[in-house]
Amino acid sequence: MSGSPNTLRIWPAIVVVLLQAGSIAYSVTPEFDNFSRFVAMMAGPALSLLVFMVYWFGFSRVPLRQKLVIPAFAIAFGILIAFLSDRSARPAQWMYGVPLSMLLVSIGLIVSRRQAAMNRLPLTLVLVSLGWIPFAFVRLEGFTGDYHPEFAWRWSPTAEQHLAKRRTVPSTKAEAPESKSPALTLSPEDWPGFRGASRNSRVRGARINVDWDQKPPKQLWKGEVGPGWSSFSIVGDNLYTQEQFGEDEAVVCYDAPTGKERWRHSDKARFNELVAGPGPRGTPTFADGRIYSFGAMANLNCLDASTGAVIWARSLMKEIDAKLPEWGFASSPLVMGGVVIVYANGKDDHGLVAYQAENGEPAWHLPCKGMNFSSPQPVTLAGEEAVVFAGRSDTFAVRPSTGKILWRYAPSGQVAESMIQPQQIDSSSLVVGLGDGIGTALLKVNQSNDSWSVSQRWTSKSLKPSFNDFVFHEGTLYGFDQNIFAAIDSTTGKRRWKKGRYGFGQVLLFEEQSVMIVLEETGDLVLIACDPKEHHEIGRAPALEGKTWNHPAFSRNRLFVRNGAEAACIDLSP
Repeated sequence: MSGSPNTLRIWPAIVVVLLQAGSIAYSVTPEFDNFSRFVAMMAGPALSLLVFMVYWFGFSRVPLRQKLVIPAFAIAFGILIAFLSDRSARPAQWMYGVPLSMLLVSIGLIVSRRQAAMNRLPLTLVLVSLGWIPFAFVRLEGFTGDYHPEFAWRWSPTAEQHLAKRRTVPSTKAEAPESKSPALTLSPEDWPGFRGASRNSRVRGARINVDWDQKPPKQLWKGEVGPGWSSFSIVGDNLYTQEQFGEDEAVVCYDAPTGKERWRHSDKARFNELVAGPGPRGTPTFADGRIYSFGAMANLNCLDASTGAVIWARSLMKEIDAKLPEWGFASSPLVMGGVVIVYANGKDDHGLVAYQAENGEPAWHLPCKGMNFSSPQPVTLAGEEAVVFAGRSDTFAVRPSTGKILWRYAPSGQVAESMIQPQQIDSSSLVVGLGDGIGTALLKVNQSNDSWSVSQRWTSKSLKPSFNDFVFHEGTLYGFDQNIFAAIDSTTGKRRWKKGRYGFGQVLLFEEQSVMIVLEETGDLVLIACDPKEHHEIGRAPALEGKTWNHPAFSRNRLFVRNGAEAACIDLSP
């Protein structure tokens, strides 16, 4: 066999491996914007492998036979493991197995550098084999908000499988809409939809227990739920959410005081993706005795809120060719001006669409394209009620009853669609997102007769939320600068403080007492003072286990939280 053991050129391999390690480190660093981190996670292995192969065949000085045998074995063994492994682990093989193979081949070269060339081949093949084999024993259950993979043993039951074993009793059959069940009506204490009545995660007129040291929050009940990232709607003792149950996507009504299921409506639909896993993303909306839901596969339902009986339903992927976003349809329906509004990304100009709330007939539609995950937002600007929507390249306001565009504005610095809700500051100001982990901007909206004008007052990189909505209180915005909690001045956009590593969690404001509850990504609750001068934790309490991205909901001194596996009711009575 040709080639002296001392003639191998190894340093380029080490450089490639280090660059790939840097790419992986970049992908899990939330200080960078999420899109570029996602690209690094998915495209980094391809680029590194290409450079490594150029080095391998052109500059490594490895004998020709080994140049051919080692890559061929690595590819063949990797394909074999992919065939034998759980389907969910295959993306992980690409993202982590390919870099690991390059590392192990490099280690083989280093260890065998001063040995006879004949010893290099078996050593390197064994190392590569050991690198691939672990992927046959695990499954990938998704990623955290900062793109750390979540692995589990392949044959251990999933939370969804646990739930399927326990829910053996059929759900209560829905009654007809004309049944004698009394129609539900809304009260000020209710929580009728996504982030509350105004979609701003603000609780008004309620006082909660804030002395968690002397009186820790009491768990009233805790139970399993199906996968999904829906939040809760609450009307009286009715608790509504959406979840996945096998091949069925369900809207479920629970009894709020006990957590027991009251009724369930199911559609044959299942959405699943790499990062967040299966299940619906939107939150049901209550209006006029009905529940409106929008599933991850664009099934728009109007149900009787008391019984779950179908009043009308539409399948937007079939009817308007709604294009499935990468992370599923996430719009929570907004009922306003006699119509129900969702973002559908449909054909032609069926982007933002509205249907008659009464009968589901089409009302209006507007062009809006892109992989959008925010929801229509109700606002009152210059004394006029409107719906604001954050599109891919601009933010616009429409009259809900007719769909007439009132104004449209493209914030400078916006690079992609927002994943958060526009936040109204006062009668003429809105804070909007500039993209996933990019930043925020303050828009000033003015009206003179029938003419609207919009200007941008500031752009801030000090509050860069991903899918984590923020709250406003007395001149300060509180929310997530990626995975760290922060406060910025709403007048200038300048940072006031940044502290508190709560992962990619969610926040709920209690206006009366100037406190916030943060639901951490890990499922714990953190009570924080609304203090513009400093970060001040008041208390902590456990709530859920596992990755928690869902928004919390509140009604009648009870906090309702859930994630993709379980839900809980917490008593916060003062």
